[in-house]
Amino acid sequence: MEYTYKDAEYYTDKIRRKVAVDKVAMICKLPDLTSVKDNYEVHLFVDGHAGVFNRERYRYLKPSIGDKRSRYFKYQLSTKDGSVKRLYLHRLIGLAFIDGYEEGYFIDHKDCDSLNCHITNLEWVSHKENTQRAVKNGLGVGRPRVPKKPKIYKSKLERSASNSKQLNYDDVTKIFSLARKGLTRTEIAKHFGVSQPAISQIFSGVRWSEHEESKKYRGVG
Repeated sequence: MEYTYKDAEYYTDKIRRKVAVDKVAMICKLPDLTSVKDNYEVHLFVDGHAGVFNRERYRYLKPSIGDKRSRYFKYQLSTKDGSVKRLYLHRLIGLAFIDGYEEGYFIDHKDCDSLNCHITNLEWVSHKENTQRAVKNGLGVGRPRVPKKPKIYKSKLERSASNSKQLNYDDVTKIFSLARKGLTRTEIAKHFGVSQPAISQIFSGVRWSEHEESKKYRGVG
C-alpha cells in the first residue's frame, strides 16, 4: 500500500526511515513544553515532512487523527510527572522549525488542509488572522480560549486536596502506610480506584505536598 501525507502511517518507521533527516529538536526544550519527558524529538526530513521520534523505544510514533471537527495529527506524550500531554504535529513543527512564534499565536495551514503538515504549508498567525482566514475559507470557527480564573485556596493543603479530588486526607495517610507494607504504586492505585500517575504524584509531592506523611517521605521540614 502506498501511503500519503494524509495517512498516520506516513509518519512512522515504514516511511520515515527511508528519508534523510534534515533537522532535529528536543520537544522538552520547546516553548511551554518543558514538562514533556526528554526522550522525545521532532525530526524534520529533507522532503519537508516531520515526525515524532521516541529515543527510548528508538522508533517514530504513529499519530492519531482527530474527528471531523478537529482533524489534525496528534500525539499523546508522557510528561515528567507521569501524566500525558496531547500535542499536535503542526504546532510541534512550528515551535521547532518555523520563525515568528509569539505567545497566543496559532500555526495555520495555508491551503486549509489540516492534514497537510509540510513545512512550506505552515505559518504562525495571530488569533485575529486565524479567525479571519477561517471565516474567509468557510471553516468552522471555535470559541476563543478564555483563560480560567485562578481558584483562591485557604491553604496549601486545600490546594493539594483540590488536585486529587478522589482522595481525602485519610486516604493519603493509608497510601503511605500501604507503601511501607511493600505494596507497589500500581497496587495502591488499584486499591483506591485511581490512576498510577495520581499515586506517583502524591509520593513526589505534586499532590498533597502539605500532608504530614508526604513531608516525612520527602524529608521536608
